[in-house]
Amino acid sequence: MNRVWRIEQACWKRDPTIFIGETEEVGTTASFLSEAERAYVNQYEALITWYGSVFSLDLRSALFVPPKEEFIEVRVLEDCGDIVMASSGKSVRLAVGTLHYLNRIDVEALIQQGKLEHVIHTSSSR
Repeated sequence: MNRVWRIEQACWKRDPTIFIGETEEVGTTASFLSEAERAYVNQYEALITWYGSVFSLDLRSALFVPPKEEFIEVRVLEDCGDIVMASSGKSVRLAVGTLHYLNRIDVEALIQQGKLEHVIHTSSSR
C-alpha cells in the first residue's frame, strides 16, 4: 500500500520521473515500476484528468496549499447572474465588470473556470 500511495502522490504532483513514457532511462523512478504499476499510473492519470474535466476544474492546482486569506476581492469577467453563496446562504449578482469582496470558498470554482478574476493589490514600498 505504501508503494501505491507513493505512485499516486507522484501522479498528483506531476512528478516528471514517473511520466517518462515508452523511452525509459536507466536509473529513473519509472524504470523501477513494474508493468502493472505503469498501467496503474496510466489509469490513475486518466481518472484524474477525466474527473477534472467533468467539473471543469484543474484538480492539481492549489488544492494542497491552504488559502492565505478567507475573503478575497474578485472582478467579474463573465456574467454569472445571481449566485447563492454556500457559506452564508445569501445571494449576490455577479455582473460583468463589477467588483466583489467574497468568501474564497464560494468563488474558487468560478475563478478556476475563468469567470471571475482574483484582484490582487500590491502595496508599494517606500
